[in-house]
Amino acid sequence: MNKFFREITKELGVNITAFDVPYERIEQNLSLDLKKCRSKSTILEHITKVERQFPHLKKKQLKEKFSNEELRKKLSIILPDLEKNCDSRLKHLLKSNGPFCKIVVKKTHKHHLKKAKGVYFFYNKKTLEPLYIGVAKGSYTRLMSYFSITPSNCMYNGQGTTVRINILINEFLNHGNSIGLAIIPMSISSRTEISQEETRLIDKFRDNEPFWNINS
Repeated sequence: MNKFFREITKELGVNITAFDVPYERIEQNLSLDLKKCRSKSTILEHITKVERQFPHLKKKQLKEKFSNEELRKKLSIILPDLEKNCDSRLKHLLKSNGPFCKIVVKKTHKHHLKKAKGVYFFYNKKTLEPLYIGVAKGSYTRLMSYFSITPSNCMYNGQGTTVRINILINEFLNHGNSIGLAIIPMSISSRTEISQEETRLIDKFRDNEPFWNINS
């Protein structure tokens, strides 16, 4: 791992080996490209699923906002049309429409991330204070999901944390800050041990400001 990533254990103030993950660039203030939606669900199927999984959203009246013909249309067809026409009903089908950012990491680095697991950080490059701490129990593919937001992430049954953190990163950068990525490889550790390390680190940095782990 240290052949490809620079160790920053002391800089981050942790007592377990951490490495910096370099990125080529970050593209800011991106809109969601709904033309890339690949959902095969119809609007009716989507609404039914949302009502079942998220009853607190009180979407029982939502079917009335669409015609029977629209309800039978696939999301991949209707979402781009709603966006094109600035249709206010779009907000009833998506959690968020951005703006987002895209973090571009070299393919070689992505390859090595996919082969490792452990804990990961987003941190303030100026202060070296962790901003968000997450866990990757299988591989760092979970970390890479933050790098680029897709329409499926933004569905109500999509990856809410991924969307929230990506938006926060974009806002952080818009305020003139610089974001860093770091990992703590724990490839020989069990899922329980990885979760315990994540919890320990969240406890250590919970008083940081800002700190994006909302359940800390």
